[in-house]
Amino acid sequence: MNILKLTLVMILSIAMLTGCGGGGGSSSNPVATPTDDQLLKADYPEIYNSYASVQAALENNVATPAERVDDFTSYVANDFKDIDGNLNKKTELYNTTKSRLERYYVNSYKFVPLSHEVASTTEITVKTYMYINVSKLETPGVVFADIPITQDITWRKNGALWQIYQGLPYKSSELSF
Repeated sequence: MNILKLTLVMILSIAMLTGCGGGGGSSSNPVATPTDDQLLKADYPEIYNSYASVQAALENNVATPAERVDDFTSYVANDFKDIDGNLNKKTELYNTTKSRLERYYVNSYKFVPLSHEVASTTEITVKTYMYINVSKLETPGVVFADIPITQDITWRKNGALWQIYQGLPYKSSELSF
């Protein structure tokens, strides 16, 4: 009887250590979403709320790729800089994103502001967690890319609007899909 109990305890321990907890599953590993920046939400609600809008635009698989990118890039400054600091890359961002949306189904494209640093009254850098999960259009339901990434994104105030100015990954060298 003691050997049976010991065997059961060992089996349960191994199951817990390996993540075998029973109760249904999914085709991909669940990703815990980090806690968002509540100070950004309180002090800069326009930026905080823009994250949800950008996410909604990219996840809206019902709209056309052009409609989605139009919506998404409305939150991007006209003089947007790529991560390397090259200026006036909004058109390149637009075309690259549209091309991806024409080839991939977005299962999830999360944007979570983690913390922020105020550089001036018109510029804020937000450490942003992004989680991107896509399938190829020809194989829906089969995950092609599953990418968690954390990136510093700079927002700049243009008139009354806060827009993304730099730091958003979009090139194939920055995102592997």
